[in-house]
Amino acid sequence: MEEMPMEPISYFNMLLADPRITMLQIPDMQRPLEVARVYVQLRISEERQQGYDTPVIDEESTETTEDDPNVWIEEERQRRERHVEVIYDPEKAIHTFPRCVIMGGPGVGKTTLLRHLAIMAAQRSIAGMPSLLPVYVELQSFVRSGQHDLLDFVSATWEGAYAFPAQQARLLLANYLEEGKALLLLDALDETVVGETPEAAQQSYEAVSQAILALVADYPKASMVATIRKASYRQHKPLVGFTALEVMDFRFEDVKQFVRNWYDAAHDLQAEEKSADLIKRLDANSRLQTMATDPLL
Repeated sequence: MEEMPMEPISYFNMLLADPRITMLQIPDMQRPLEVARVYVQLRISEERQQGYDTPVIDEESTETTEDDPNVWIEEERQRRERHVEVIYDPEKAIHTFPRCVIMGGPGVGKTTLLRHLAIMAAQRSIAGMPSLLPVYVELQSFVRSGQHDLLDFVSATWEGAYAFPAQQARLLLANYLEEGKALLLLDALDETVVGETPEAAQQSYEAVSQAILALVADYPKASMVATIRKASYRQHKPLVGFTALEVMDFRFEDVKQFVRNWYDAAHDLQAEEKSADLIKRLDANSRLQTMATDPLL
């Protein structure tokens, strides 16, 4: 059998042409959006046990908070950020914490983030980590496949998607993982909680967790990033050896950039006019600003 080259340029090119990685399909939208055009840089923090801030008693602010709950929400966001010692961009976060779980609520951009990282790695443009082989895995698809070994699943996926012989793909993956030159991007651990009964759903989650931890044991140098909804992670046993990170809320400046990117990615002929109008309406409405901290809302 002919040996696979150590620099899988063809794989990088195929990944960058794969719409399952480079495009984002939003429910109720006819056309998918390009990840590279819609992505807004997220901010990541290490989860910490937060202390308690003694509320400042002020008659005017108290009255405003009671009248408008969004004032309280914004104050709560600022309070959380005061307890964060360091805020990272995602590339710095995975360089600092090569084995981590990134938590966040629904719609905050976890899947988009992992696809962005896959694209960046394929383009060899992650600062400090220029030679990583990106391996994007939809964990729900792994569950549905009925397979129990993540490398077998990825190898079969590559064979179907890229005509990359599964046996050679597995050897390549194992080699890169062993040398610490692969970046496993494990999407949506919460979506592995599936089954007809609560017990079956729990077993499904635990089986996937064990499959991930088996890779950790076999390839201790490998970088692995998993995403999950924060509420789900709190309901299940955490991944041993993984640092818990959290996606920070969008600031208003992030919201404005997301709006511009969204209309631009949608190839709207009136993108500039529409984005400016929406930003103006957001700027005048604190309730809409609060909702917009969740990008998809």
